[in-house]
Amino acid sequence: MTKNAILSFIVLLALLAPGAAIAHKASVYAFSEAGKIYVEGYFFDGAPCRGCVVEVRGDKGGSVLLEGSTDEQGHLEFEYTGTYPLYFMMAAGQGHAASFLLDEGQEGPVVKDLEDCSRDMEALVDAAVKARLAPLRAEISRLRAASERPGITEIIGGTGYIIGLAGIWLYFRSKKESRD
Repeated sequence: MTKNAILSFIVLLALLAPGAAIAHKASVYAFSEAGKIYVEGYFFDGAPCRGCVVEVRGDKGGSVLLEGSTDEQGHLEFEYTGTYPLYFMMAAGQGHAASFLLDEGQEGPVVKDLEDCSRDMEALVDAAVKARLAPLRAEISRLRAASERPGITEIIGGTGYIIGLAGIWLYFRSKKESRD
């Protein structure tokens, strides 16, 4: 192989590398509800981020307030009654990382003014609300994961891009061989 062919091949590989990196992109999402924080980690294809370390900070460069790992479904939950905003950093292995900012305005529905009701009634209402919202939260999480996947337009465009680059490379290679 000549130097130009090797250089062309390296350039072609460098151009294709970002597409491979996106295929394994990790994402993290968090929400607050009734004094608990719920964290969900998933990859670009919707697969859960299992056993990934999640650090929670008061701000992007601040000290770690809490650290935990996601379970087999990519979930992590913990009790939290502190202040917001919270900054989540998830290490998804092999250099993949994701972050999410949970602001106070994103706190989930919490029943706050039940002074006239007993604690048992408050617990029942909280459980009922949580049960009713669980399918909606799952659907939001699924839609969020699905929205990050490439569509048919991106797939066809990427394939055309690769074929075009290969054609350019072959054109220059054939010109070089015809000169030799």
